[in-house]
Amino acid sequence: MAPDAGDAKRRFRRKTERIPVTLLMKDRGREFERSASTVDLSESGLRVRTAAELSEGQIVYVLASRGYSPLGYCRVVWVRETDHIRRNEAGLKLMN
Repeated sequence: MAPDAGDAKRRFRRKTERIPVTLLMKDRGREFERSASTVDLSESGLRVRTAAELSEGQIVYVLASRGYSPLGYCRVVWVRETDHIRRNEAGLKLMN
């Protein structure tokens, strides 16, 4: 695995791994889910790619696909648009 450019500043090393996940969210009293996939993972969080609209500070519950353990509650740390078809990448910090 190639070192991440930010590894020198990070407490935990990232591992590139693509896992389909489901993001469980609440908005205005409604619960809903959106599909996503991981881009990379570390002991403290993950980066996901999704079409879901996420905002910094938002709390989401992340469920991994079959064969993987649920990841749990996460706080959205950052969000950026990655392409013209409204996909976003977001950095999620594990809360549990």
